[in-house]
Amino acid sequence: MALTLQASDPAAPDAMVGRAGSFHEVKRAIEQLHEAGATVEISTVLTRDAVTHLPQTLTWLATRRWKTWLSAFMPDRDLPAPEPLHPTIARLRETLADHERATDAAVLSFVGVALCAVPARLRDRAFGAPLSHGGNAVSVPACDRCAMRPRCPGVSTSYLRAHGDGDLIPLGARPA
Repeated sequence: MALTLQASDPAAPDAMVGRAGSFHEVKRAIEQLHEAGATVEISTVLTRDAVTHLPQTLTWLATRRWKTWLSAFMPDRDLPAPEPLHPTIARLRETLADHERATDAAVLSFVGVALCAVPARLRDRAFGAPLSHGGNAVSVPACDRCAMRPRCPGVSTSYLRAHGDGDLIPLGARPA
């Protein structure tokens, strides 16, 4: 069973999904499924709001010994105004680096996240292709110099429209 949990502060996911009580419903479902012995997969989609709450969410998950997979926000189509939805790669990278203990304890995997946003010690937990990205994941010229390019999913076109490619940092040197 897979459930989405965007933040551990009850008001945040309720606001993100537009429904009061959604946090408590998801939390209760996770607890009941665990008690019943079911395997529960928790997903956190890396929207700007989710990254704002990510340090607290990862700590909250780690204290319960629950793990999440962090999924890139990859809309199925270009959004008319993507800026409020996409966190910057730099912000995600800094958040994960600044909260190392919680990140190490609570993150099971990264799905569709540009590898230059993932701390080096966790890149073995990264899966290049998002589950569904509507065909809009792209790489930019800086990606061509990156040693991780063969494993990296790139970024969505709506991310590039929102933030450009300045935060995409080639890792190492790609063999010629």
